[in-house]
Amino acid sequence: MEKKRISLPGSRPGEVYEVINEEPGHYSLVRVVSPMARTKPKTVSQVEKAMKATPLKFTKSWEELRKMTRET
Repeated sequence: MEKKRISLPGSRPGEVYEVINEEPGHYSLVRVVSPMARTKPKTVSQVEKAMKATPLKFTKSWEELRKMTRET
């Protein structure tokens, strides 16, 4: 299927519409809302705070990790 682009008054760049063929020669457009479009991007401070709060922490020393991952 080839993508076709048209301009709609009041629409913004990046908006996606689904075409519904109601009857021969009559179409309806329904705007498709992406779940990602609803969320605001996180600020740098929010990302840093989330990284500090993560439970993913090393529980072993580097030496222990080396011994576990190397053949002896």
